[in-house]
Amino acid sequence: MTTVDEGRPPWFAFNPDGSIHLGGVPERILRHPGLQKRRITPVDAVKPVSLLPHLDHWHYDMHAHLNVRHQGVAFRSVEDRFIVKALNLETEELQIYERLIPNLADPANHIVPCDIERDGHPLLIMPILWDISLIVHENAPHSRVLRVLYELVEGVEYLHRYNIVHMDICYDNAMVGLPQEVAVHPELVSGRVYLIDFDSARQFHLGPGVTARDRPSTNSGRPSSRNHVFRSIFLGRLLLGQTVRVYIRFVVHRTAEGSVDNPVVYTVAHR
Repeated sequence: MTTVDEGRPPWFAFNPDGSIHLGGVPERILRHPGLQKRRITPVDAVKPVSLLPHLDHWHYDMHAHLNVRHQGVAFRSVEDRFIVKALNLETEELQIYERLIPNLADPANHIVPCDIERDGHPLLIMPILWDISLIVHENAPHSRVLRVLYELVEGVEYLHRYNIVHMDICYDNAMVGLPQEVAVHPELVSGRVYLIDFDSARQFHLGPGVTARDRPSTNSGRPSSRNHVFRSIFLGRLLLGQTVRVYIRFVVHRTAEGSVDNPVVYTVAHR
């Protein structure tokens, strides 16, 4: 099996006929000195279809399509229960994790506990997480639903406090720790919401708290950096709101007669 081995991610594995092996692991990952040192052996690719939008017979996320050039590629190690992500150095993802990892003790910080492997191309190594639908479903108690929504909002607001805008808050980028993973990775918290994938994220030096005299000149005719911050944070909160509506609608249950079993949740979902 041959691989494309140079340049920034994404990296792909190839079949003998030259076609892309969607679930394969490139030799560059298998030979990575940091993974060999840690004895981590990825066995397959995570969500490879979202990186191949030209395959129209596959279902893929349109937002991933628009941002494909900014995405790294993630691979799964089943034995060690790790996800390994090749970081795209043309994005700000590495720098953002460098800022947020030292603050993991802050309960408002909802990034996944992870490590950066710097031997060779930088990799993000993190525990396996699961889809939130495993704990938020139509039979979930309201207390659990509200806790998940609170943690989702708390995590996004924490990023905004540090002038970091995720820019891709969606159903697939909010995951949860489950007991079986906590048994392997005790740094996880069972049932806690974790935000992932900062490929599209941005950092800003100016935030909502700057004064008018601190505002950069706009003589060039382009919007000021401050205005760009406001627009980006507004977009981040808009995406957050859409994601919250998805979660709430997911737990709304109608009976055969058309009544609603969870009227409070249903009311919030339709406001």
